Amino acid sequence: MKRAKWRPDFIVAALAVMIGLLTMIVYIYQARVMSRQLHASVWPYLEVVFSQGEAGLAIYVINKGVGPAMVRQNEILVDGVRWTEDTIDSLLVSMVGRPINRTFTTVQGSVVMAGEKIPFLLVPTPADAVALDSAFRHHRLEMRLCYCSIYDDCWRTDHGRVQPCDDCQ
Repeated sequence: MKRAKWRPDFIVAALAVMIGLLTMIVYIYQARVMSRQLHASVWPYLEVVFSQGEAGLAIYVINKGVGPAMVRQNEILVDGVRWTEDTIDSLLVSMVGRPINRTFTTVQGSVVMAGEKIPFLLVPTPADAVALDSAFRHHRLEMRLCYCSIYDDCWRTDHGRVQPCDDCQ
């Protein structure tokens, strides 16, 4: 008796294997999409905002993203020269020529929650605010932050743009 090349049990087994492989591919794709959604659901977006008005002069760090931002580095650049938070008073004296009345909040090492606005530097005295604003007009001032999400996805602010980076080292 001649045997059929495609036996029914072989066809059923081959279909079961194909269905299993397709199911595995769909699950892998779905897991990848869910992982991206999870990362996007806690994506922080820090912005540095300079403000001057009747209340004085202020520099704020605002998280416009949807998740917390862990600030790992903060640099202040004035005309390309790097300053740190530790030397903020020396920087202000070098710009204005005298000590000024100011309130300062450390940003480096802090966690900025979604929607939170941290006053990095507040100068409430009108005379000091005018003097500092005048100094800002004669110098190029930039604040660079490096921050990460809770999943250790990191970004760096540079010239007002936010760019992903590997880490904040």
